[in-house]
Amino acid sequence: MAVDGAASQLIFFIAGTIVALGAVGVMTSVILDLNNHIDDKGKVLSEAMATDIAIVNDPNAVPEANSGGTWKIRIYVKNTGTRILDPTLFTTLYDGEYKTYDTPTYPGGETKWSPGVVVLFNVAVGSTQPTGDHVIRVVGDGGRYDELRFNT
Repeated sequence: MAVDGAASQLIFFIAGTIVALGAVGVMTSVILDLNNHIDDKGKVLSEAMATDIAIVNDPNAVPEANSGGTWKIRIYVKNTGTRILDPTLFTTLYDGEYKTYDTPTYPGGETKWSPGVVVLFNVAVGSTQPTGDHVIRVVGDGGRYDELRFNT
C-alpha cells in the first residue's frame, strides 16, 4: 500500500512538472515576441526622429512672388534630425492640397541637406495671389512633417 501511494505521488509530481514546463515555454514565447515588437517600435521611432524637420519662416512675413503667372511662396525648412535628407523626396501641401515646388535650393551655399542646414522650397500655390489664412505642410519620408499657419 505504501508503494502505491509513492507511485501516485511520483506520477502527480511528473505531471505537475510537465504542466509547469509548458507554462514556462508559453510565457517565454510571449515575452520574446513582446521584446521583438518593442525593438521594432524603437527602430521606427529612432528613424522618425532622425528625419525631423522644422519650418523656420516667420508666420507674419511669408515671402511670395509671381513667377510667369504662377504665385509661389518661399518656405524655409531646417533639417533638425540627425541624418542627411534628400529634399526632392518631400511633399508639400498648401491648404490641404498637394502642390509642386521648384528644385529646392540651399540659401547658405551648402550642397547637402545635412543636420542644421536650411533648404528653400518655392511652392507653386496658384495663378492668383494668395490672400487670407493658409496652412503649408512639408512632409518627409516616414511621414514626419511640420506645418506653418500664416496670413497673406
